[in-house]
Amino acid sequence: MFTHVDLTSSYGYETYGTPFVAELLSRKIILPEDVLKEVLANLARNDFHRTKFLWLRSIAEKIKLSSEETIQVQSELFAVLATQHGVGINWVLQELKPLSRHPAFRWADFLLASELLLIGKHAKLGVSRALLILEELPLYHPAATAETVRVTLPALLVKDASIQEKVIRIVARWSQPQEEWLREELLLYTDILPANAYELLGSFLSSTPPAPIERYVYQPKFIRVLTEDRRITAVTNWEDLLFLIGKVTTHFDVSEVERLLDSLLQQGFDLPTDFQDQVSSFHFEAMSSKTIWLIRGFLQDWSNGFETTALNHLVSPASNDEFITVFWVRMMYAKALAKANQRLSLLSTPTHRPFWIDPEILVERLFAFEKAEVVINEIDLAVAIARLRLEQTEAALGKAQQLRTPNFKTLLTYVLNADQNLQESLDALEPYPFHSIETSNVESFASEEIWPMLLAVAARTKNYLGIYPEFERYAFGTYPNVCRPFETKWDTRTFRVKKDRYYKDSPEIDLLLLSTDAFYYDSNPLPLLYSQHFHGSYLSKYTVWEESKDFEIEPGIHYLFSLLPNQPEPLFFRALRSSGQGSESGPSGTQSTLQGSLTQLLETETPLLESAHLLLAAGILKETANSRQLAMDILAQLISEQRVDADLLTQIIGVLLNHAYSPVQRFVDTLAAMINLSPTHNDVACQLLEGILKRMNAEKPLKNTKKILLQYIDLQQKTARPMPAVLEERLQYWEKSSALKKEVAQLKRSPLTV
Repeated sequence: MFTHVDLTSSYGYETYGTPFVAELLSRKIILPEDVLKEVLANLARNDFHRTKFLWLRSIAEKIKLSSEETIQVQSELFAVLATQHGVGINWVLQELKPLSRHPAFRWADFLLASELLLIGKHAKLGVSRALLILEELPLYHPAATAETVRVTLPALLVKDASIQEKVIRIVARWSQPQEEWLREELLLYTDILPANAYELLGSFLSSTPPAPIERYVYQPKFIRVLTEDRRITAVTNWEDLLFLIGKVTTHFDVSEVERLLDSLLQQGFDLPTDFQDQVSSFHFEAMSSKTIWLIRGFLQDWSNGFETTALNHLVSPASNDEFITVFWVRMMYAKALAKANQRLSLLSTPTHRPFWIDPEILVERLFAFEKAEVVINEIDLAVAIARLRLEQTEAALGKAQQLRTPNFKTLLTYVLNADQNLQESLDALEPYPFHSIETSNVESFASEEIWPMLLAVAARTKNYLGIYPEFERYAFGTYPNVCRPFETKWDTRTFRVKKDRYYKDSPEIDLLLLSTDAFYYDSNPLPLLYSQHFHGSYLSKYTVWEESKDFEIEPGIHYLFSLLPNQPEPLFFRALRSSGQGSESGPSGTQSTLQGSLTQLLETETPLLESAHLLLAAGILKETANSRQLAMDILAQLISEQRVDADLLTQIIGVLLNHAYSPVQRFVDTLAAMINLSPTHNDVACQLLEGILKRMNAEKPLKNTKKILLQYIDLQQKTARPMPAVLEERLQYWEKSSALKKEVAQLKRSPLTV
């Protein structure tokens, strides 16, 4: 009747196909049951798009058959349940519900199809409808009782409180306590059973397992990183160097790039005669990346004995992120050292993974530069100070007093001595020349404020939450994060989309607004090493969704974090702003920016503040499933490490949900992945739900508040966390709602009240 070509062609099937089928039916040229069979057979296919699928379903819905006629197409109906089309599955289950009461209903085939449906990755609506049929199936087909219970049990793995409740209800209704197989099966699910399961299934479970109550305590720990297993060493032979070059030119890894530069500078072995040919094979790979094209230029100049100038002309400050300039300046300085045959490490080369510097080794490097009478580069020194790990400073502080250059001694004494006065250090500074890269591409960075700028970097490295009014008299004192710590400014705002002929109403959308104080900076990128803002003359409030090339993170998120490992908060804020532009799959790579910065939360070895928690909340509520899953995995790990501030995260998520930044259902489904990982994770999940409910408008609860209440009821019983008084007040309003009164009544019966 319907060929595959007919049903998958690009003609106007909705406009012409449906009347054509109706005409054939009216003339009795084709029979309704034959049409239904053909439609169902095509519904069971997975190789055409949703629009045609909906059209086929609309034809089936127009065909009115009696139950005796419909029972003849059971096989075709069951076949649709094996597809991935949620709309088709839901419709078929709706049709099967009355059909399941028919004596000729093939319940064994339905149970087989349901088993695949319940354990597959299908929409929860389909699972819920299947459970409704299964709950009544033994009533009309007693022989199906035991198999119905067995098929239903795996649905306990679905992390949805309402679905788990339906499963428990089916088991309690159709099982007998003496069934030993059921007791053994239930033991497999004890770790994930909701708390109320023991109330309904008490006769099937020997006893309620002891639920250890563990309260989550936010307690970020100081991590020691200057250990021998983290030490970074340069390569010592050509084979290892060639392997490292290939690795770096195909994949940008910050620590490996730093290791490569250091290995090239300290090269202590002979090169093969054909080393240029071997290295040149990697150039094409390097050009395919936005970031490592600078490495290509450096390698090209290095392989030519630094007689070429490929690296010199690769950066234009007018069109590149200021951090590209920082990266380029350090490579230019490394090139100058190598060309002068100075086998010295850059001051900013990390000594320990991922990008920390041992203070004692930095002092030793300064001694080597003084001995070689090599002029220091200010950018190199600034990055070195920013990467200092102030764990073991006593030995380094003692050695720093032997430096010949007074300003080196002043700078190192201040950053290594916790009690050293900032104003005294500023007064002790003396004019001292810096080496500045003079090319046609970038102007000199040297100025009379270079040394105070370096002290500002040292101050922020020493205490990233400190307040330093001593810098207010300098021009760079107006930059963010100089005199006062970086301040996260965020809010939500509702925008009304412009009405046009495609919209009957003007829809409203809610956006997350991220803002910063407007400021101006000149061509010197040094202060931006610690303010970490965007390239451009002025920066002011804008929405996270605004699309602009000025706000992209070009060098790669992990490189930016490597510059300031002691104070990542401004960059978390910047990464969130950058990740919000345009589509996640667009050319700007916003999804990779978000996921890269989320991953950095685990790698950050300093306490996480508001920007980090805002980034985590945005990831949890993101529209793409893989970003949400990554954010939840990271949250679970941070909870295990006691590094997430549950109160702060709850406050942020509560504000975002109340302003409709994300659907409640999305948050509930995402949070379900963390439930039952451990008693501590349950405690944090309960705190999150409790905080959201407390911040919700009492008179106008959010859509799907029922889902939050169901999760909260389960977690409250598991964690024995008392219900706060403010939440009890909310219940007085919500018990009047027909949608919430059942859950409210269950909560009010709970003995866990303040």
